[in-house]
Amino acid sequence: QKLMKLERDLTAKLSGIEIEKNKAIQLAVGEYLEKINKEKNYAYIFGYNKTGNVLYANPEFDITDEIIHGLNEEYKSSKLNKWKTCQ
Repeated sequence: QKLMKLERDLTAKLSGIEIEKNKAIQLAVGEYLEKINKEKNYAYIFGYNKTGNVLYANPEFDITDEIIHGLNEEYKSSKLNKWKTCQ
């Protein structure tokens, strides 16, 4: 019983940590998208995955590689805690 309680407690703790890390990542990505949108002035930036709500996306408008490159550059040069919490 003690082991089962310990397992539940540790699982709950891990879940809480995972939620906080995901929030930090979402915040950092959102802030970066706002920053680059000031330069690019997009009307919309959609998230896309094969099982999501966007059923088709024209590859001509796919900025995924640009966003990933920018996020990586920002991560490398940043000393901000918001990035350190994502590690």
